[in-house]
Amino acid sequence: MNQYSVTSFMLLISLIITPLLINAREQPPPLPDQSRDSPPPLPIESHMQYYYEKKHQKVGPFQLQQIRELIKKGVIKRHTLVWSSGKTNWSRAELFPELMNTFAQEAPAPDLPDDLSYKNYLVGVWKVTSGNEKQRKFGDNNTTIYKFNSDGSFSSVTKIYTALSNDPIIMEPVTGKWYVTPIKDGLFTLTISRIGVEPWYRRESFNLRIQDENILINEDTGDQAIRLINDE
Repeated sequence: MNQYSVTSFMLLISLIITPLLINAREQPPPLPDQSRDSPPPLPIESHMQYYYEKKHQKVGPFQLQQIRELIKKGVIKRHTLVWSSGKTNWSRAELFPELMNTFAQEAPAPDLPDDLSYKNYLVGVWKVTSGNEKQRKFGDNNTTIYKFNSDGSFSSVTKIYTALSNDPIIMEPVTGKWYVTPIKDGLFTLTISRIGVEPWYRRESFNLRIQDENILINEDTGDQAIRLINDE
């Protein structure tokens, strides 16, 4: 075979092999096996359990959506202690990322007249009934009538009801001073300083939320204060 023939033969081989090499490099990967498709696993949150704290007792378990509904109903507040699966400690509800959007949708505080300050709102006579649900069921509770005066003074009388007696035990009247500290719209702190009582009972503060013009809710205990229109 002469040199010309060898060159022609090599050129022919090159023309045959080169496209094969190019095609081998440019082949797409295999299509996914669609016959093996399956739904993704359920979100982890659907398996999580939540508890919240109420009057030093844990309440639960609840699913995430149930906790969101309790927030919308006002049962769980931003500062309510909540625990969920996988957590080491209890934390304020507002610190849970999965609950932040729910708190952002909270209804605004009730509208009050523009000229109605917290102090002016509180002036008057209020009835507060305290005691947990179990105590009330058996007739054990305290009812206190507060009279808040516009000059910053107050007086109160407490009646203690028990299942052992039909007549309440009436405590000595208490007098003192009071003032309020706004926290945010519809929420304020009431501080009272009693006169002539034991030091441990002399000063007390309550975080109160305005439900409407005649009802206050104690944010810490859930107790209600109801305005007595006619000084009942």
